[in-house]
Amino acid sequence: MALVVIGVVVVSVRDSRDAMDTSALPSVLSCRIQSTSEPLSKGATVNSVPPSVLAKGGTAELLDENQLLLKLEFSGPLPPPPTNVGTSEAPFSVGLGYAFIINLDRPETHAYTVFRGDNGWELTDFGDGSAPGTVLDDVPNITVGPDFVDLILELDKLPVLPKRLDPVVYVDTTSRTSPYADVDYYLEQACE
Repeated sequence: MALVVIGVVVVSVRDSRDAMDTSALPSVLSCRIQSTSEPLSKGATVNSVPPSVLAKGGTAELLDENQLLLKLEFSGPLPPPPTNVGTSEAPFSVGLGYAFIINLDRPETHAYTVFRGDNGWELTDFGDGSAPGTVLDDVPNITVGPDFVDLILELDKLPVLPKRLDPVVYVDTTSRTSPYADVDYYLEQACE
């Protein structure tokens, strides 16, 4: 008589979102000007933050398991979007512009950037250090008011998620007065 043993092996793969610790949320973000900033262009002069884009504070909260709401309040009123001038081969933005660098965890391991592109706000992944980065998505869930920005990140569109969700938002500001002028850089602000 022969005994046949049949075994079943169950493999469970857990989505990283299921394991993400969200206990740090909701949170209040306190904003401060960084004492030193390394501008995108090394050797450039770094100026004080213009009063209209001085971040006063904010909040971070999870709306549901896939939506992170980041709210930032500014001294304002916020400037109008920069004007695109030049040609399609040589485009330039003229005016005061700002962007958000978002790290979803501490210590900071992977940054995403939200900035105003030619067709609206874009979410870009610079995590691998490449320029111009990888555009992940247009950001339709952004509201820019006279002195605030409300931004909803769709977490399922992000290629890397942290084990613990505890966001830090940096506000980077640049300006250019004409297509022929150098870019002016301003001290970075950290909201954490």
